[in-house]
Amino acid sequence: MARLPRVRLPAKVVRLAMRIFDIEPPDIDQLNGRNIEYSFVICKLASAPKGKVLDVGCCSANNIVPVALTGLGFEVWGLDIRQFRLDHPDYHSVIGDIRHTDFPNGFFDCVTAISTIEHIGLTRYGEASEDLDGDKNALREIARILKPTGRFLLTVPFGIQVVVKPLHRIYDNQGLTELWQGYRVLEGLYYARDGAGYWRKVSPELAEETRRQGRESLALLELSPIK
Repeated sequence: MARLPRVRLPAKVVRLAMRIFDIEPPDIDQLNGRNIEYSFVICKLASAPKGKVLDVGCCSANNIVPVALTGLGFEVWGLDIRQFRLDHPDYHSVIGDIRHTDFPNGFFDCVTAISTIEHIGLTRYGEASEDLDGDKNALREIARILKPTGRFLLTVPFGIQVVVKPLHRIYDNQGLTELWQGYRVLEGLYYARDGAGYWRKVSPELAEETRRQGRESLALLELSPIK
């Protein structure tokens, strides 16, 4: 009997097949800062009273926040200039601009914005015109639609004060102070990549130094509106 020829499949094809048939668990990208940011939001809300949550800029790749929060019993709205599709009775998709919404005053118990505010008004995602105060305008609108006892969970790039047009802003301590006018700070956490590229919880000073050295750093903030 003739022997069949041996075929060597590309490694990527083999790994994909293994994942499809659940032979191998999916890898976790330990270097992705989103893992830190999503964990921050979910941990903050896991034991909170169930209510209405708005996730601003929800269409980021691999965003697990709406799925996690609906599973925890929250009623979740996702707002973006694109549509985030999630088939769940407690999820509502809204296409719009966080600077100008139709939500009533004090509608939400919590608003989350994960690496989103720094982009608003810089035309990266197709905005018609530039608005250099877009981040501050967004925070004013968020304060309006939050309940007086509501919480705002915000994550942004941190370390230096710069606007990289048309991509994003990076904030330092002074920039954050200007940004959160109208809010009280309940908690601020800072993370930075170490020399090997892994994320570590650090002081604000070390986060600033890390950014000056050319590595990423993040500010994770829990705020409450002053009303």
